[in-house]
Amino acid sequence: MCGEKAVLQKESYAQLDNIQTISKDRFLKYLGSLDAATMRTVGRKLILALGLEDVV
Repeated sequence: MCGEKAVLQKESYAQLDNIQTISKDRFLKYLGSLDAATMRTVGRKLILALGLEDVV
C-alpha cells in the first residue's frame, strides 16, 4: 500500500512486477501525490524490480 501521507482519494498500490510505459497524453486527470518518503521507497523497489541494484 502507498504511504500514509499520500494525497490519494482511494487506497492505492504501486505494482512493480509488471512495469509498462505510456504516453503522458493518456493521462486524463490528476489523481493525487505521494510523500517524499514513499517515493524513495518506490524508487528503491523499482531499482530492485529492474535488476539495477549493481548499477546504482
